[in-house]
Amino acid sequence: MLWQCIYSAEVTSSVKGASNPPLIASRAVQGSSSQHCQVSTVQAAGSTACESDFVPLPVPDLADTTGVLRSAGCSTLRQWDLTRAVPRLVRDVKLEKGDIMGIATRKGFVYTCGADGSMRSWKIGKKGELEPGRAREKAHKDRVTALLARAGFLYSASYDGSVKMWDADTMELVQAIPRAHEGGRVNCATIGADGNLYTGGDDKLVRRWRLGTLCEPAHSALYCHNYSVRALAAGPIDTLVSGDSSGEVAFWRI
Repeated sequence: MLWQCIYSAEVTSSVKGASNPPLIASRAVQGSSSQHCQVSTVQAAGSTACESDFVPLPVPDLADTTGVLRSAGCSTLRQWDLTRAVPRLVRDVKLEKGDIMGIATRKGFVYTCGADGSMRSWKIGKKGELEPGRAREKAHKDRVTALLARAGFLYSASYDGSVKMWDADTMELVQAIPRAHEGGRVNCATIGADGNLYTGGDDKLVRRWRLGTLCEPAHSALYCHNYSVRALAAGPIDTLVSGDSSGEVAFWRI
């Protein structure tokens, strides 16, 4: 029987001053980077401020890991058995401190990033159990907002304004961009179908970086947001979606 599991983490926080923008018609906007995006502001039906923040994470190919990863945040990493009709909680891994802000996976390993600036790794055992591995307690000076894995490297983004690349085996720093968004917070990151790393920041821009080097291609900044970019998601072909703190969502063809 193939062991299928899902790992989750939970976080609770109070959300104050949350508001839902009104629904408006979509419109085409030309950004400063010569790329075009279509923007629309949407209202989630029945959405209200709540105590639990759920952070969606990339779902890895089952061939690369022994399960599927999703996260909702806190200091507890949870493992679920998906071989049952109703997923069953198998075990918890409790961190000593710090909320889990993101999860990344590569074959045989799970990685987490935390609100305390740390990055941690676990080896996935034959039965799905997690064995503690290498860790970086001060990977960043502030909250790590995103962690992604690709081709033997980890890519992290942080409120300290930096984007970093790490060796996934040793967790040694390979490359760092200290002021990735002109010194502002880096709030989110994703890897696009074009094989580039995309980050969103308080400078209202979506920036593009080459995997393996973190070089920023010329004219790579994507602009159409008037507020801090807070969310990014990549489509399977050539689509990138970004969202800002005002509730505006932009669709890019990359």
